[in-house]
Amino acid sequence: MISDEEILRTVLPNNQEKKTEELDSDLLPFIIHNEAIELYDKVILYLEQQKNNFDAKKEKLKFVKKLKKKL
Repeated sequence: MISDEEILRTVLPNNQEKKTEELDSDLLPFIIHNEAIELYDKVILYLEQQKNNFDAKKEKLKFVKKLKKKL
């Protein structure tokens, strides 16, 4: 059976093949659940450390904490 890559090489010109490879490399990396939780914790910590407008900070914290709970 012919692989997808072989079909693409046959059908697409060389420059189009390079564009396909570039698109593949532009994909976002896979993030596991634990990593997502850690990143939310970092964002929460960052927001807590900000010294600007307290009300805006409080609203942002609520929003991020709600998002974290949905994980």
